[in-house]
Amino acid sequence: MSTSLLDNDNSGSDLSQLGEPRVRKFVSRFIKSIDAKNYSEVFSKEKSVIEDAVLLFTKVQLISLWEKLHNWTEEIFSGVEGNEVELISDEQKNLLNAVVDTGFLFAEVLDLTSIPEGLVQCVTFLNSKLLCKVLTDQQLLTISSLSEKWILKGLNNFEVLLPNVIITLAHFAKRTKPQGSVLSRLWALRRLITTLDLFEAKNTNIKEALLASFESSRYLNVNDGRKFLIYMMCKDVNFGVLMHESFKLKIPYCTLEECSALGEVYFKAWKHAEEEDKPILEEKCIQFLMDHGLVASRSKIDGSRRSMADICFTILHAIHGNAKSKNELSMIRRLYAPILWRTLQAPNHIARMNATRIFCDIFPVRGDNDRETEEFIKKQYSILLGLLKDGIPAVRKEAIKGTCIVLKTHWDMVSASFLNNSMAQLAFLAFDSTSWEVRAEVIHGIGVILENPLSHEFFSKFLPDLKTVLHDINQGVREAFIDLLLSLTSLRTIKWWNISDVTNILHRLAAESSERLCIKLVKLVHPSLFPDNKSDDEMLNRAMTFVGISPSAMLKIFRYASKFVHLDTLFRVVILLVRCLRRHVKQEKKKLEETDASTAGADGESAKTDESALSHEEALVIIDIVAVAVYVNIADLYEKGSEQLIELRKHFGATAGLFLTYFKHSSSDVKILVFIYSLLGSSSRWTHMCGFAFKAIREMADSAQEADYGYLVDALCNWKRGDEILDLALEWISVAFTQNLETSVSKGRRSKKKKKEVDGGDDYNSVKKVRFGKVDNPKPLLGVRIVGHMLKNKSDKDHVLKKYKKELKSFANGFSRVLKLIEDKLCGIETSDIATNTFLREACTLLFKMSAILDMNAYEEDENNADNQGPSSKEEVTMEETQKLLNWLVIAIVPRIAVQDFTTTTTSSIPSSGSSSNFAQARRTSGLKRQSSGSDSPDFILAESILIDCLDVGSGLLLCPINKGCLDTYLMTLKSVLEIEGLPPDFVLIGFKVIQALLFIDVHKKMLEELASVIKYCLHHLFSIAAVQQDNPLHVYSEGKEALLAVISSLTRAHQITFLKEFSQEFIDLLLAVAVFFMKAKVAEDGDDEKENLSQTAQPILPASLQFKKVSELHPLLTILCQVLQQKSSFADLVFLEVESRVDRLDRAQLYATLVVLSTLEKDRGRLSLTRIESFKDILVKRGRSLAVEGDKNSEGTESIPSTV
Repeated sequence: MSTSLLDNDNSGSDLSQLGEPRVRKFVSRFIKSIDAKNYSEVFSKEKSVIEDAVLLFTKVQLISLWEKLHNWTEEIFSGVEGNEVELISDEQKNLLNAVVDTGFLFAEVLDLTSIPEGLVQCVTFLNSKLLCKVLTDQQLLTISSLSEKWILKGLNNFEVLLPNVIITLAHFAKRTKPQGSVLSRLWALRRLITTLDLFEAKNTNIKEALLASFESSRYLNVNDGRKFLIYMMCKDVNFGVLMHESFKLKIPYCTLEECSALGEVYFKAWKHAEEEDKPILEEKCIQFLMDHGLVASRSKIDGSRRSMADICFTILHAIHGNAKSKNELSMIRRLYAPILWRTLQAPNHIARMNATRIFCDIFPVRGDNDRETEEFIKKQYSILLGLLKDGIPAVRKEAIKGTCIVLKTHWDMVSASFLNNSMAQLAFLAFDSTSWEVRAEVIHGIGVILENPLSHEFFSKFLPDLKTVLHDINQGVREAFIDLLLSLTSLRTIKWWNISDVTNILHRLAAESSERLCIKLVKLVHPSLFPDNKSDDEMLNRAMTFVGISPSAMLKIFRYASKFVHLDTLFRVVILLVRCLRRHVKQEKKKLEETDASTAGADGESAKTDESALSHEEALVIIDIVAVAVYVNIADLYEKGSEQLIELRKHFGATAGLFLTYFKHSSSDVKILVFIYSLLGSSSRWTHMCGFAFKAIREMADSAQEADYGYLVDALCNWKRGDEILDLALEWISVAFTQNLETSVSKGRRSKKKKKEVDGGDDYNSVKKVRFGKVDNPKPLLGVRIVGHMLKNKSDKDHVLKKYKKELKSFANGFSRVLKLIEDKLCGIETSDIATNTFLREACTLLFKMSAILDMNAYEEDENNADNQGPSSKEEVTMEETQKLLNWLVIAIVPRIAVQDFTTTTTSSIPSSGSSSNFAQARRTSGLKRQSSGSDSPDFILAESILIDCLDVGSGLLLCPINKGCLDTYLMTLKSVLEIEGLPPDFVLIGFKVIQALLFIDVHKKMLEELASVIKYCLHHLFSIAAVQQDNPLHVYSEGKEALLAVISSLTRAHQITFLKEFSQEFIDLLLAVAVFFMKAKVAEDGDDEKENLSQTAQPILPASLQFKKVSELHPLLTILCQVLQQKSSFADLVFLEVESRVDRLDRAQLYATLVVLSTLEKDRGRLSLTRIESFKDILVKRGRSLAVEGDKNSEGTESIPSTV
């Protein structure tokens, strides 16, 4: 209806103000105007008015209204028979909701005498449809709510409604997240439910529904659910026994919190049960839990951290903890009496462990009177002491835990003799040599006892005897003792240094290898080194005392102290140590200059006499401490420690020359000193250090390694002297390109005032001012390595690209001459002696790296500077210089390591169908193979090493989404190299590295085709190498094992499903080749005599020599291959179809490999159909029987099995 049934001006007004005639007129119009199509709309619009007018309906009007509503309801369900799932329209659903809401309104206010028959019939009819699957969950709950209101008010025929309501609510309560307050509604119906005889045949459905719902953990997580369980169990103990059977099904899957709630349910149900019913619950339920708690297994359930013993104990612990009264304690003693004391002496140690835990939980078990109790407790003391001496360490561990809990809880009531005896035994067990877990448990137990303040006085005298536990051989024991010492820091009555002094702690810290324990030890000892409100002299004295005790410990303290000490406090001590070091260095200088030692005076700072002068060893420790402190906190120093940084620069800058002179005799100390100055950044005071760094680099041999020059180059870049070291390196490199060694790059840093433009700026020799003269002692190889190091280190690379990009680019243009030198070298043309093979190889690699970095940097700058309206797509990267180098590799280098094999048939693609032996013996499309003659010559090694280095550098620099233009060229280059037969494993590793990275890049279709070719070639090389070296194929395989595993793992996460479909044939070849390869490896490694049957499935198909002890020994790769099939079901179907098409060509080894895959898939199918797997398995078994009959005489795979088989 579009308008209200009341006048528009009075719609929604209070009916009491409208007058009874007006309201009755509204009711009359409402009943006459409604029909099945518009009722839901009318009711929703006039609901508030109808709610106020309910009592003004006449009897005739009520009968008329509910006859209509009942008839409409029956029409809604007219097409539904029984419990069939039929669909009803949205219009019918709205009508049904309106009818139910109307029933709520009338059931709320009407009494038994005024309820019309139509309303009773309608509610009864709706209730009968609660078990119908046609309704939504919300509609079912709404109809059930109407029935519940009807039942709770005791209206007509409510007994008929109760069964369906209980079944419906039980159904929803069984769900993990039931809608609404379902459990509260069940709790409201508890008394009516218990009036039903659930053991009658007509109530079987109710009983089964309730018992099924009790398997849900939801009851235990909600208060009303727990109360409902308790009520149902105690009111009908026979039904409670059935509930117990239902609980048993879910107990293994309950959390420990739910188990505790379940124990509370058992106890309170027993407590509130009638006296004559309690024995039934005791015997059938609680006694069952006790019996199983004593013998339950300690093995973990489904890989979780809990076991059945833990679960049962948690339930029993809740029962023990709630037992307070004498009657309740008597029940526990009575039920445990026939089983507990016997189990404590059982031969099985698992039973003794469980019994020990339960016994300590119920301690003390009291008798019926005081005298009996006293004797009984003495006996229990004796049992506890006996358990501490049990022959099984696990039992002793459980006894220690229980005894400590007993002492903590009953410290003030245990006898003095038991206390002394138990603590003496614990002290003995703290050094138990048979089990570290026992020793650790003693320390943990002492921490538990200390939670009782009454025990502190005793342990202040007891704990010092255990101080050597700090140096226990086991890390777990040491950690337990350190945790105990840390817990003592919060106590006033016991001080940790009275247990284990600072010297002992520092020695442990120095020897400790675990970082976690080092951090805990520093947390323990740092207040002693960094005290509050102490003078500088006091803090310095403490620091030097620590240095004297253990220098190694001091290094670890300053490494981890920033986690507990403020930056200001930490560097206050560091600066005090630096001042002390300065004084010492100055005094040592004066001693060398003056003949009279007494004339050596103070340096103007705080007084320190010769008697307190540092030793040389202490000076070395201080410089190490400063290095560690600055390195660990360098980021915080630059961010929020500017004052400390300035102070450090001041002290180190003033005495740079002195420090360098003092430490120059030790190369390691000089490295540390340079490292410190490097971290402190650039400063005009670092003149001595800069000079030293340049001198050291100039004096190095041409073959110096990165460890020799790397730290010096990094330091110079941090001091903003990177241009000078770059000049020096380029100057050395330039010598290799000139025969007369005449031209060189100018030395020294170019001043901005003297910078001039030089003609021919494109040549790297013209970047700086050109001088002509002979270069003394050139080191081109070292220069190449220095430039490579600067481009490798991120901070150095950013520094060079930011300030010297133009110079580097011009150098790269001139540096391309190295390609001509390499060509000359490979062609036999004489070159300079300086241009050695090592220099040419590393120079070519550097050129490749420089070109790629400069091309990428140019692109990034274009992106940053591009106009918003201009094109700025990351797809437009061309990297022309890098592509030129890749093309040069194909033209100039690849032919040097390969020759044409005219015996090879040239085809358009690699064979991918057939057996794995065909796969392993496939020929290359290009017909190229690696040269066998002259492969040991220097020129051949040079060409091959250049290829390996450049491809490896490219795999790291080019594999990102923005380099797609150059990536095509790189893949083509890699493919052209992999086409060569007989390559070493290094090329295969690079190929796998590229494959793994590209699987996660969104590449175009052409690149996918190239990638598929690369995968084929890599697999071919890997298995061809294994086939050639039959003696020890496992060793060969180990070269590419990690890479191959990574690639196959990547297939399980790859998003290019199209690529996988194109790769199905190669995937099958890989699957079969892997299994055959591993069988070869096992036969070569173990021989034939040790083979046993693997499984009944393989036994009638394979000869004994191909059957292994364990599947895990055969297929570490097969498991990963199976994961691809489990996660990609559509791809798995393609694989199955392909294998079925070639099943007649499978030999025994390949057949066995496929059966192994299927056995793995059967255990964990993932998204695969079991029927599909079983049908495929039948096909393979049929082929296996055929091979067994034929004797494998004509099998194609005979050649693929080693002769030892």
